[in-house]
Amino acid sequence: MRPSPRSFLPPVLFLLALFPGNLRSEPPVETVPVTLAATPALSPDGRHLAFSWAGDLWVSRSRGGAARRLTTHPGYDVGPAFSPDGSRIAFTSNRSGKDQVYVMPVAGGIPKQLTFHSEGARVLEWYPDGESLLIEATRDFATRSASRLYRISAEERGPETLLFDAEGHSATLSPDGKRLLFCREGSDLYRRGYRGSQASQIWLAENLETPAPKFRRLVARDTEARSPMWRPDGKGFYYLGDHGGAALFDLWERELESGEESRLTTLTGDPAIGPAIARDGSAVVFRQRFDFRRLALSGPGAGRRPRLVSLEAAADNLPDPEVRRVLSKADNLSFSPDGLEIAFAAGGDIWVMDTELREPVAVTNTAAEEREPVFSADG
Repeated sequence: MRPSPRSFLPPVLFLLALFPGNLRSEPPVETVPVTLAATPALSPDGRHLAFSWAGDLWVSRSRGGAARRLTTHPGYDVGPAFSPDGSRIAFTSNRSGKDQVYVMPVAGGIPKQLTFHSEGARVLEWYPDGESLLIEATRDFATRSASRLYRISAEERGPETLLFDAEGHSATLSPDGKRLLFCREGSDLYRRGYRGSQASQIWLAENLETPAPKFRRLVARDTEARSPMWRPDGKGFYYLGDHGGAALFDLWERELESGEESRLTTLTGDPAIGPAIARDGSAVVFRQRFDFRRLALSGPGAGRRPRLVSLEAAADNLPDPEVRRVLSKADNLSFSPDGLEIAFAAGGDIWVMDTELREPVAVTNTAAEEREPVFSADG
């Protein structure tokens, strides 16, 4: 007697043959597109992308796809920077009140606060040794701009080491950590089409390990030159400049010694802002309008136009747009002339509610403290 063909079916397939309607796949996860993300950062090998969105940090593949939420906090987390080995991320957050520098594992965990100065600090990038961080901070200096560059430990709270006493922002370390590209003049804003003496310039600081670094001005025009990024060989760099004739910030490549330049993008409509480069030089990601775009500098796709990075996140992973505070103390009570409403101070703001004890309504919402409310005669 020949065995039935069904006797050779795997158990799961046999069950499906008997009960085809009882085993169903899970419904797909609802996702939403990621738009208006900011402060991108590429992993050292260019394969992963970290960015800030909805007040938190997220990680995804650099070519796009599903994003994983890395931080969850009511404060704003921005400016991620991958460590040289790709295992940690440093970032800036106002979760303690003032912008401070934190570090955490890429795989997830509790962020560790590294800076505590009352004026705050902002992380720029890691030193090549993976043990220190380059930060930008405003301290008490008697110059037009008090912004300075410092080195701090990436492991624990420690002193800030001033790199040099000169104004600077948007700095980046050379691959060997001994030189620094940074900007002078300009402002935090990308001033599209600006022409004048206050346009951002790019400078080079050499011999950082000595008490007297040497400085050289590399790019100084009446147009903006911003966001320098070193090439992996240390012989050239990339930057954003709007001297191409269209009043847009395009990506340019410049040789360090000869000063020869080549234009890598020809954007239309909106300029590039906030670029980030992979440590191996394989790709650059920048924001254009509401989205990220990725430009391959080596490997597959090199030389082509920047590609849109489409990102999505699980809808149930988004923070609640309504933030609720629990205030356990109120004082400075004041009743309306008819006695039907109460005004009081709580949490530094003024609130009003009726005598039926319905949910109070905030009538002030400022960083300052408000107190001692008094109703007008007409209520």
